[in-house]
Amino acid sequence: MILTSDQIQRLAPDAQVLAAGQKLGNPVQWQEPGRSDTVVWGECRGRALYKVGIDLGAMAYTCSCPSRKRPCKHVVGLLTLSIEHDSMLRDATLPEWVAAWVTRRETRAQRAEVDPSGESLPRPPASPQQERRADVQRTRVLEGVDALELWMCDLVRNGLATVEGQAPTFWQHQAARLVDAGAPGLASRVRRLSTIPGSSPQWPERLLGELGRIELLIEAYRRVDDLDPFLQHDVQMQIGRRLTKEEVSSAGEHVTDEWVTLGEVVEQDEQLRVQRTWLCGLRTGRSALILQFVVGTATAFPWVANLNHVQEMELHFWPSTWPQRALIAHRFGQAVYSADRRPGYATIEAMLTDVAQGLAANPWIDRCFAVLHDVVPIRHGEDDWSLRDRTGVTLPLQRRTHWRMLAQSGGGPIDVHGEWNGTVFQSFAFRTAETGA
Repeated sequence: MILTSDQIQRLAPDAQVLAAGQKLGNPVQWQEPGRSDTVVWGECRGRALYKVGIDLGAMAYTCSCPSRKRPCKHVVGLLTLSIEHDSMLRDATLPEWVAAWVTRRETRAQRAEVDPSGESLPRPPASPQQERRADVQRTRVLEGVDALELWMCDLVRNGLATVEGQAPTFWQHQAARLVDAGAPGLASRVRRLSTIPGSSPQWPERLLGELGRIELLIEAYRRVDDLDPFLQHDVQMQIGRRLTKEEVSSAGEHVTDEWVTLGEVVEQDEQLRVQRTWLCGLRTGRSALILQFVVGTATAFPWVANLNHVQEMELHFWPSTWPQRALIAHRFGQAVYSADRRPGYATIEAMLTDVAQGLAANPWIDRCFAVLHDVVPIRHGEDDWSLRDRTGVTLPLQRRTHWRMLAQSGGGPIDVHGEWNGTVFQSFAFRTAETGA
């Protein structure tokens, strides 16, 4: 199949990706471009060396870059190269990574009933009993969110100042009603509201913002059937739907990379202990969140990661407009320690721009992982700290002492990685820019 420039323009998700992709149609940007039958491939030079493959027959594509826009600029660039510099693509056998991608798609098509392009085929119709159960469940959830919306309207009408002295049960009772209605995810979000009143001078603004996000979720759930399929997954997951590993592997994105473990947080949620482990792909620059749950304090988590160890793994991401959570599908070889510099952001503004794109796609993202390069820790008060980048932009740190970070930096730039929750940056670890310590 030979595409035209007009067809490529229609494939690009927006004008920005199209313009950037057309620039990448230059042969100097590509390494080892090739083709075989309907498949073209190449490695595009950028912040890393991104592997790009396209099946022109099925119009399926893969790219190892961290962009959430699909197709990304590298795919558009390879398509542009294939029509403007056709002679650059030499006939060759499929490289191992391209052949593996083609095989995975064909296997998924057979096992998950999807066509070779990865789009879902129609499933067999649900039985009458399944449809009735689904209708009953949806009715229960809708009744629960209607009651929650009425409660929130009363809350705002009475004034947010009235909640500052409320006991935790004020929020827990409403959350329990949502659990009974079959919306445990929404219940968890309501429980977290109890931590906001009195937490800072700006707590009313924060509480109002969280109430607004809950209202947006309610409206999205009422119209969930009209939404984009990936956004439907996001909304249903926020309400409380749980996917099996098989469903994640069937519907989600598969990414193989050298993944380095950069952070781990354990929190208590009711009777559960929740562990968040953040991984970073050394080739793709993507971040991945591995969640584990255990009941009680005596039970160990199934998977224990070694910080700063790297292992080749295939991850399957939960279907989402902005994929973060993933499960480990396959491990290759042994995990080895690495002190190499991690892929990350050169400026705080670049990180916040990426976060803004994520929130535009999925407004219910609570936290994002980031590696910040060449930032300097700054102390403003006893527990008031921030990070300053090379442009002078600052980012507030979690309120606790950061003397060790300051001592390690010696007042100079360091690399810091951690979670950004929209308010503060929680640092996990850091390394000096010069020594890599």
